[in-house]
Amino acid sequence: MDKSMSPSAPVFVLSEGKIVPPTHCELIVTDHCNISCQSCNHASPTAGKWNLTPDAAARDLARLGPVYRPRELRLIGGEPMLNPMLPDILRVARAADFAPMLRLVTNGLLLDRLPDDALALLDEVEVSRYPAVPIAPEAMAVLRKRAARVGTRVTEATYASFRATFALPRSPDALAETVFRGCKVGTLWACHAIRKGRFYKCPQSIYIPGMAKIGADDGFDLHGHDDLFPALWAHLHRHERMSSCHHCLGTMGRKFPHALVDRRDWARGAEAPAQDNLDPDLFAKPIWAQSRADDCRTVSTPRRPLIARAFGRIRRALTG
Repeated sequence: MDKSMSPSAPVFVLSEGKIVPPTHCELIVTDHCNISCQSCNHASPTAGKWNLTPDAAARDLARLGPVYRPRELRLIGGEPMLNPMLPDILRVARAADFAPMLRLVTNGLLLDRLPDDALALLDEVEVSRYPAVPIAPEAMAVLRKRAARVGTRVTEATYASFRATFALPRSPDALAETVFRGCKVGTLWACHAIRKGRFYKCPQSIYIPGMAKIGADDGFDLHGHDDLFPALWAHLHRHERMSSCHHCLGTMGRKFPHALVDRRDWARGAEAPAQDNLDPDLFAKPIWAQSRADDCRTVSTPRRPLIARAFGRIRRALTG
């Protein structure tokens, strides 16, 4: 069977001449984070300080937008609220009309820094809740009140558990292939990401080369092709494991309760070979037999009044 048509390959459709992925695309706003979660799948606890600039965001979205349209654009980190240029990046993202929905994913601890006019540019703020990082109910109440005034939805995604993600020792080809074929990030979800002018099939492949010191970069150069559409289409349909897959557990890692760890000790969780941290039940299950859901994530979305939702849509249309 052609690998591009295998049961584990993500499905892309064309709409009005643009590639539409199965779900969303992440715009990496910052690498670093103000908390240190064990097995963070963006490797934020050990990342150096880096912030996306509005000019770089505008350049990448303008380059990719004419040929690619995800269902939503997620601004994510690290912790995006650590980027002092975030309001201007939100204005760029809204003006780019890159996706029908604009969502900020944050741990919520610093949301008081986001001014109301920037909050109004978002369709949704998703607050990631962790048992070891409580957010005061009063702070969430203030956020909901502010968001309601500007017509932005607030969602809470609780992560009571994480899965092991990285393995610094290189996995054998057969093991890496099985992980790749069974990874929901790269198949069912197709969680694409944009960082520093490059397009990645999964966020983990951004950070693994630096962690594992493999030298290879699995990203696609957005600005290195005269005719972007055929090059990107071919890249997305080249369904074969990446160099990063040899140091990744995909969505098959063992599950454990969420915990914070010392940043100096964070990488120790990835020192074991992949086979030592795999979930044997998931490893034995083909991708088509797995649930599409993220079993570490529980979402709560209080429904806003109809008038607030309508006001939010109108305001964003006028400011866009």
